[in-house]
Amino acid sequence: MSEETLNTFERITHAVKELPNGDKLNINLFRIVGDQPGPHIHIQSSVHGAEHQGGVVIYELMKYFLHHPFKGSVTFIPNANPSALNQKLGTWTYGRFNPVTGNNWNRNYHDICQINQDLSKLDLNKFAQDNKDLEWADIKKAFKKLLFETYKNLEASLYQRGPNENGHLNLLLQKIASTSDIVLDLHTGPVACRYLYAADYMRTSAAHLDAEVTLLIPPEFAGAMDEATFVPWVKLHQAFKEIDREIPLEFEAFTVELGSEEVIEFDRAIDDAARILNYLKYRGVIDEFSYEKKHQGHAGFLKDYKCYTSPRGGLVDYRMTPGQVVDAGTEIARFLCFQDLTDGENLEQAVISYKAPQELLIVNHNTSASIAQGGEFFYALEKFFKL
Repeated sequence: MSEETLNTFERITHAVKELPNGDKLNINLFRIVGDQPGPHIHIQSSVHGAEHQGGVVIYELMKYFLHHPFKGSVTFIPNANPSALNQKLGTWTYGRFNPVTGNNWNRNYHDICQINQDLSKLDLNKFAQDNKDLEWADIKKAFKKLLFETYKNLEASLYQRGPNENGHLNLLLQKIASTSDIVLDLHTGPVACRYLYAADYMRTSAAHLDAEVTLLIPPEFAGAMDEATFVPWVKLHQAFKEIDREIPLEFEAFTVELGSEEVIEFDRAIDDAARILNYLKYRGVIDEFSYEKKHQGHAGFLKDYKCYTSPRGGLVDYRMTPGQVVDAGTEIARFLCFQDLTDGENLEQAVISYKAPQELLIVNHNTSASIAQGGEFFYALEKFFKL
């Protein structure tokens, strides 16, 4: 017998692309409205097509929000990029890059604070001056309306000659999220631990998401969804500060990395959803939720997050565990390189040990056991601390 549904549920379908045969690719938006007023939360998953765990986490979150009291509303967009999800090479989902343009799907968002004002009609300094005497709640409401209108203006301006293959979906997702107070963009790494990206001003809140690793990024735009949504609020805060009016910087957006690509784990999804609910309790969306911290919680700055490339071509046995701290000199991989064999008496010449050059916090590594010299090997923090 199913639980009683306490809150209202709505499904909205958006067409995102018409295919050559006339069929349409759609995204489905599911909105659940709580029994009390409160913030609006936007949660999306699988903008990269091979990153599936977010869909299962959304399923678990939807079950919770349908059957428990909460403040505000939540918009869920699972499988937010059908083009990427359907992009198969054999059995593998190759959904990280737009196959038409080559662009990374999560670097295609629009920086509305830098786009020509003739296109966007967004003038933050004018908005601050016009609204400097309003209460914060009214400023926030007016700014959300302005953001939504800005994205509508951009659509009208940029699509005068037709929708753009490169960035059309991203602009739609930004417009949908523009009225939100919190944005969670659910991703995965290649073979990865549970980690997240958070602007440094969100450091305290990030701890409540209980990730194994938190990468602290500057509050600047670099093309991703989290930055595309929090940067306008950061800039608004600065615009008001310039006219000697202090407003809170409440808006938060995170890229939440949920383990490894090309897998779903229902059991792990329950824990993943619990971490998100713990954060939303901290933000006042839910009143009662019991959570026991599971991770040590290391953090580091983006400038110290480094990509190590493969020193050799060959077959790789990864002997590192994402989320693990390794000491300098620890063996973290073995290469099998038959080209190094010169005779039958020294077969061990084909096996090369790779040791950590310094203390490292491993975050993720390549999915493939075959790697070319210079290919992405693993990502690690070279400096880190407890969050």
